[in-house]
Amino acid sequence: MKTKKHTGTFYGIGVGPGDPDLVTIKAVKALKKVKYVFEATSGPKKDSIAGRIAKKYYSKPTKFMSLVFPMVNDSKTRNDAWKKNAGIVAEKLLSGHDCAFVTIGDPMIYSTCSYLLAELRKLIPSLKSEIIPGITSFQTAAAKSQEPLVEDRETLTIIPSFSSGIAAELKKYPSDSIVLMKAFRTKKEIAAYIRKNRCTAIFASRLCLKGELVTSDIGVAEKYPEEYLSLFIVKKKSRNG
Repeated sequence: MKTKKHTGTFYGIGVGPGDPDLVTIKAVKALKKVKYVFEATSGPKKDSIAGRIAKKYYSKPTKFMSLVFPMVNDSKTRNDAWKKNAGIVAEKLLSGHDCAFVTIGDPMIYSTCSYLLAELRKLIPSLKSEIIPGITSFQTAAAKSQEPLVEDRETLTIIPSFSSGIAAELKKYPSDSIVLMKAFRTKKEIAAYIRKNRCTAIFASRLCLKGELVTSDIGVAEKYPEEYLSLFIVKKKSRNG
């Protein structure tokens, strides 16, 4: 792909967990100056939480475009989607337009943005880019529960937990606090681990969205409907040691 003399700047923007008030001032400034804002969806006509938040801050000339990233296990399907969507964004950048890709949470933590950025760098080696960090779901869960993630010399581990067998994996991590992201399929398994090991834990789901739940009651967490936007914060030691 040939580049023109002027290529637009790519912005990867984190818009936080779901509350428009948690979008940073820097993110708002970027949204107001770009020509195109790209939002990720799992399928045609599917809703984008990040896009919905971004639309509260963009300027009128800005155009929104949806990019479909199928949520499937097949790696080829995912890779093909990253390449296809990177081509769409690259076309706008090479036309001289500044573009933004918005994502919930932070663009560099388990985000589609990082894969898109890698593909864009292949298409445009001289790509100008800026990543604007966002408030993460686990930061928000800690704030809402008013329980610190870590204190003093404690350590923190963040791992995805959508696959079975995660409870056995937890024993391998020496961290004092463990954030278990995407705990929508393994909730009961994690709950059993928490009970068996008498851990202190917070369960959070749909943070800052309709149906939000933040609780330290594992029984309540187990009964909550399966939801992709779910996480646990597990403390291996109680506040009292």
